[in-house]
Amino acid sequence: MSNFTELISLELPELARMLSCKCPPRSAILRHEWRLLCGVFFDHISEQGDKGCAFDDAMLRLFSEAEDYLLSSAVSVGAFGDLKWRGELEATSYRIRLCASLLKYRPPSDRFPVISLGYIAGLMIEQFPVSLDEAVSVVRDWKHLSAPEILRLRLTKNLLRPALELAVQYPESALSRVVEPWRDVFQSLP
Repeated sequence: MSNFTELISLELPELARMLSCKCPPRSAILRHEWRLLCGVFFDHISEQGDKGCAFDDAMLRLFSEAEDYLLSSAVSVGAFGDLKWRGELEATSYRIRLCASLLKYRPPSDRFPVISLGYIAGLMIEQFPVSLDEAVSVVRDWKHLSAPEILRLRLTKNLLRPALELAVQYPESALSRVVEPWRDVFQSLP
């Protein structure tokens, strides 16, 4: 692949195959291009699903490998900002949204990380910027917190929003058990 424009013009199967083979190398495209590539990849998946494309097991395996390389590369090169923890949080947010998108077309399965609610639950446990107890204790007076503390609460809310929507659709899932306790405090987060 000679340039970024050619890369983003690929159809979904070809783009997913390239990414699953760890192509392009992380240094081959600029960091803002990695972020754009995340958007292109996820948009392609949504478009194909909306057109009625069947995502078979082989395609889900390919998507899982492509997503892993794409998001780890974006975090590694700083496409989501210079702070690694913030990049990992953004990558988790992308993973939740991709999972939600794919679950419109396939039921959840722990066989494929891209549609595994257990996998998403584990990522959320690792990534929550604040604990539930901390959020409950500070949410009423959040306007008096420092800017970094308010940012942590906002990031938590951004991570929770799509996960809570999935939890409603799959109330018996591991994801639901992780995020449902947050439902009461969610609306009060800044």
